[in-house]
Formats: sequence, C-alpha cells, structure tokens
Amino acid sequence: MTMNPKLLHSGILACGITILCLCSSALAFTITHPPTGSYVEHESVNLILKMDKNSTDSVTVTVNTYQYPPIDIPSENENLCFGITLAGNMNQVRVDAFKNKKKIASQELEIFVRSALDNTSKKASRRLPRYIFHVPENENQCISCHKLNPDLSEMTPAKPEDSSCYSCHQNKMASAKPHVPAKKWECLQCHEVKMAQRKYSVPKPVQPLCYRCHGKQVSAWKGMKLMHGPTGVGQCNVCHDPHGSDWHGLTRMHVTDLCNRCHVEKDSGKHVIAGFFGKGHPTRGVPDPLVPGKEFTCAGCHDPHASDFTQLLKMDNSSMGTYCNSCHKK
Repeated sequence: MTMNPKLLHSGILACGITILCLCSSALAFTITHPPTGSYVEHESVNLILKMDKNSTDSVTVTVNTYQYPPIDIPSENENLCFGITLAGNMNQVRVDAFKNKKKIASQELEIFVRSALDNTSKKASRRLPRYIFHVPENENQCISCHKLNPDLSEMTPAKPEDSSCYSCHQNKMASAKPHVPAKKWECLQCHEVKMAQRKYSVPKPVQPLCYRCHGKQVSAWKGMKLMHGPTGVGQCNVCHDPHGSDWHGLTRMHVTDLCNRCHVEKDSGKHVIAGFFGKGHPTRGVPDPLVPGKEFTCAGCHDPHASDFTQLLKMDNSSMGTYCNSCHKK
C-alpha cells in the first residue's frame, strides 16, 4: 500500500517528561508506544519515542516500504511523538536515529491492523493483545505536557487548536472529505469521556450516535423489507469512516472495492450478465447514467443500506426489460 506523506503530523510534539531511562544511553531512543506484536483497529497510530538527550539529530520512520521524510530532533527533547499511517494486517515499522548524518541506532516493531472488512485479519488478531493508548498507565507518561482530561468547553471548540485532541490527532484531517463533527473538532460529540480504565471510547453499535444527525435516513431504512448486514446490526463504521474519507459518502474505500471485500465472488467483474463476449456489467470506470457527474459503482443498482426489493436493488426487477431500460434507454 502506498503511504501518503501528508498523513504525517505537520507538527512534531516535544514532551519534556522526566522518566528514568531503563536503557543504555548508547541506545539513543526507545519506542515506548505502541508495543510490538499488538493490534489496533484503525490505520493511524502515534509512535512515541523516549529519546536520550543530545544523542540524536534526526530520525527516519519506515512503514513497510514507505519512508517518511526525516524528522529533526531538538537536542533537549526527551519524548517525541508523531503520527503514521498503517496498511491492513501486519506492518513492519523501523525507526532509524542519526547523529551528524550517521546512523547510530535502529529499532523495529510489528503492529497489526485488524479490519472488520477482512475475515483473515479478524482471525489473526485473536492471537495478539489489543493496543489502546488512552488508559491511565499510558496517559501518565504524557499528562505533564498534554491535556488529557478535557472540559465541557471542548464540546464545541472555537477553533481546532482549542481541542486537546488536536495536537496528537491533527492527521485525522488529512482526508479530502472530513466528517462535519470531526472538521469542527467536536470529538466529544461521539467519544465518551470515561475516567475509568479506557477513555474516549464510542458505544457499540454506533448507530445511536449516527442517529442523532442521520435519524431521518435510519428511520426510512428500518421501514424497508431488507436491510444490509452492517446497517441491520447498527455498525455504520464498518463501511464509513467517522472522521473523514477521500471517497464520496465517507466510505473507507472505493464503493466497488468496499463491496468486494465481503462479496468476493463478485470480484471477477463478470457480474449480472456476462453476455456473448464475457465482459460482464461494469462496476467502475463508467458514468452513472442516473446520477450525473458520478462514477458507476455497485451502489448504482444496489442500495447499500436497505431496500424493498430483492438483493437490495433500488428498483423492482420483476421485469428485467423495464429494469435495464431505466439506464439503457432505447
């Protein structure tokens, strides 16, 4: 997967936390978070390094085959944290430290990304511990520099920088189409502030959260004869990214790719009817005849949420001639 360099934090966060170094000073740095051999349920994660003062001028981070641009390290820094973007399944992350342009240290970790859209991924993650940063033992390392107990004023911050989430999570806004609450940094509209073991979680299923703004659509779907699986169990975030996306409708990827992650038998492209030449019905790369300016996808014929018609079709297909002619005019 090609990494997008714009997802690297624009601002590197220097934290002056005093922690006893348990490693040799010659080590230059230690990766404290995330722990190697753990899994996360999202593709963005913050790396946190414990630096040996004055030992390092810069570091480079390589995720799988993509190397981020070098990051300069002020000599007084003790902790360094910055965001990276991962691919699905297992990721190899390497951090190299440099002094006077000479590599002086290197450390690696493996971090697994679990996806609800990948059954293999779900099974593989069962053997690994889940990594969640916002628990007391992790926050205690950062709390002297970061505000980790927000107040009610952050429900609707005047500007993004007023949100305590901004300094660590500003890469959430790298998407071309941000979700409105995320764009306004109204994180606490969806994330719960719990002072127990885990903070900033969201309820499962997430549909009640989505219902607050999208209630009209949800009510309409519930009144239909058939519901798509994720819609039926209230897991909107299986298909939609609640922070933002580069795709229409905040989908996690191109709609046809998204459908094929579960409906793998349709991935051949010979869907609906192969015809005499075996080309099949297109599911991408052509205009949608019913929605000007939009590319045709699986959702051109199927409603991805709910329908009154078989196979979640958008229209009655009891007469295939009539159905096809809705797009293929005579």
